[in-house]
Amino acid sequence: MNGKLEFVHTRLVKDTWLSPEAYVTGPSDAVLVFRDLLGDLDREMCAVINVSTSGQVINASFVSMGTISASIVSPPEVFRSALLSGASSVVVLHNHPSGNLTPSQQDRAAAKRLACAGRIVGIEVNDFLIITDKASYSFREKEPACLDPEDGRYDYPTAADSGNESILEEDNAVHYAYERLKQERRNLVTSVLEKIRSGEAFFSPLWSSLAMSPRNPISSAVYRGGNRLILMNKAIDACYKDPRWMTYNQLSGKGYAVRKGEKGIRLEKWIFSRQEKETDESGRTVYKEVPLSRPFPCFFTVYNAQQVIGFPEFDREWPLYRPSGGAESIALVDALLQSSECPIHEVSSDRAFYRPEADEIFLPPRGIFRSLEAFAHTATHEMTHSTGHGSRLNRTFGKRDPFRGPDANYCMEELRAELGSLFLTSDLGLMDPDFDITNSAGYMENYLDQITGMIEEDPNILFRAASDAEKASAYLRNNLEKHLALEKRTEEIPDYKRTDAKEACMKKEPPEAVCML
Repeated sequence: MNGKLEFVHTRLVKDTWLSPEAYVTGPSDAVLVFRDLLGDLDREMCAVINVSTSGQVINASFVSMGTISASIVSPPEVFRSALLSGASSVVVLHNHPSGNLTPSQQDRAAAKRLACAGRIVGIEVNDFLIITDKASYSFREKEPACLDPEDGRYDYPTAADSGNESILEEDNAVHYAYERLKQERRNLVTSVLEKIRSGEAFFSPLWSSLAMSPRNPISSAVYRGGNRLILMNKAIDACYKDPRWMTYNQLSGKGYAVRKGEKGIRLEKWIFSRQEKETDESGRTVYKEVPLSRPFPCFFTVYNAQQVIGFPEFDREWPLYRPSGGAESIALVDALLQSSECPIHEVSSDRAFYRPEADEIFLPPRGIFRSLEAFAHTATHEMTHSTGHGSRLNRTFGKRDPFRGPDANYCMEELRAELGSLFLTSDLGLMDPDFDITNSAGYMENYLDQITGMIEEDPNILFRAASDAEKASAYLRNNLEKHLALEKRTEEIPDYKRTDAKEACMKKEPPEAVCML
């Protein structure tokens, strides 16, 4: 050491490696050029296209050269030329010499690392492309979550090199995903059980029943099952009145930004298969979907519309059932009961129950309930039970011994029914303003200790119950929609044809109920 401080600098050296005929005005043109350059190589390489704020290509550079099956995609190397060029965004290209366009988990992890690094240095990753000599695979089009810095579904560690890399990679990903899933679910269970023990209601004027029906305003996706439970719980904690949730990529793609300091909520999506390459009888390479031995969850982060700067106010004409009250609400409740596949009897009794052996529901007269919504909650609780009949969704009901009390299956069915009623009444706009999960339908008073013990021991029970409840809720909604469509159709035809029309419609099979995570 000579004790002197040396000042150094870096500068951009321009090479004219593109042929004069290669005119590049945008990333799509550059893909064609790089395909010619990289498509025939026998090893993997990575390149970057630097783009200006106006979308014009500034320049391009090679980042790294790897082996036949792997390349190093390093954020410093990718963003070095972009920073020197004054680029506002980049497009990263990476070739697959095998000709297989299917991205590996390592490709996904690399795209995620670059997206996160780009956000730090202020340079957006417009796209991460896999190219061969004949085609290209765009992460922006196919898997935008990989390019979302806020989306956590691909931020697990990649597998180390091994003799069977794909299996090791899958095992590592599955292990990490399951560990993360367990922690996320335990956090939710802890929060929900605290609400149950404190008697906190799942409805309040502070957050609005509309927030109990979360959905995505950009993709029109409806959040169901466990994800719905997560968002409902968050809406209560944050007092959200807006039911709209979306990813960072979705809201930024529309020109919006998240308020400083706001944090998203993490949801889960399950992966059940992967693509594998094989050779068919004629010697051609084909790809087929192969079920995973252990399906695993991926994660993505969403933000409520109230966390987004300048997002349009919620449209109260949202396409949900939203009766205005009075005669309209009464008509909807009547239609709901009439759509039941099993008989519903309003009898002079103080008990509501479903009798599986006879496949019948018995309800107290609606006049004794404090409100029409309270009656609807009790009715939908029993109707959810009825979906478990062997001719419908075929669930195990369990038994209730007069001396030893209910068994685990009986308690699980009660939990399904309560969640199903919560989901259905919130979707129909019939939520009881005084709804309290700790005493509704006499449910928690009898089963609270046993249910909470089961959930604390295995947090997945709550999610399995939510999934089953969503199936039951969807089944009942489908029946209601079929009934309302039938009523509308019979109103539009002459009286002498109505009987025939009803008989024809009743012969149609109900639409299949689908569960979404």
